[in-house]
Amino acid sequence: MSHDYNQLFAENGTLLPDKIPVDVVKADKLLHGATHVWIWRRTGEDKQILLQCRSINVPWPGYLDISTAGHINLNENPIDTAIREAYEEIGLTINRDDLQLVGIHRCHIPVPDTDLEENEFRWVYLLELDQDYQFSLNDNEVESIEWVDLSKFVTMTDFPEKYKLVPQGSDYFAMLLRWLV
Repeated sequence: MSHDYNQLFAENGTLLPDKIPVDVVKADKLLHGATHVWIWRRTGEDKQILLQCRSINVPWPGYLDISTAGHINLNENPIDTAIREAYEEIGLTINRDDLQLVGIHRCHIPVPDTDLEENEFRWVYLLELDQDYQFSLNDNEVESIEWVDLSKFVTMTDFPEKYKLVPQGSDYFAMLLRWLV
C-alpha cells in the first residue's frame, strides 16, 4: 500500500485498479475515496462534537472541519483509513468496532483559492468518546481542536461560511445530523 496513490473509483462505486500519483488525481479531479470521522461525547444531557481547525499547510486553512479525515490510499479499505488518519492527525487510537458508519456521501466541492475540487466518495463515521483523552496534534495538518455543543454545531451547519466551517453541503450535514440529534 502506498501513500503516494489514492484509491480511485468508478461512478458506480466500484474500485479502479489504476495507480495514478496523488498530484495527478488532484489536478485531473479524478474520483477517489476519503473517510470522515466525527468524534462526539456526552456532557450530562448534552452532546459535543470535536472540530479541528485546519493548519495553514492544507486546503481550507483556518477553517473548522471534521474531527479527523483523509484520503483512502490505493488498496486500503475505508475503515483502515479512518483508523490511520485519527492516529496521524490527533494521536487517537481507534478500535474498529467503535466506528459507526452513518453513510457514504458523493461530493464535488471546489477548494477555495485553487483550481482543485474534492471529487470523492466519503465514508462518514461517528465515534463516541466516553472518557477524556489527551490528543496529540499533527501541526502540519491540525492547528487546534475544540469541543462544540451539538446545538451550536447544528447552527454552524446552516451557516458554514459565517462560522468558517468547511461547507460539506446541506445533504451531507443532514445525513450526519440524523445520527447525532
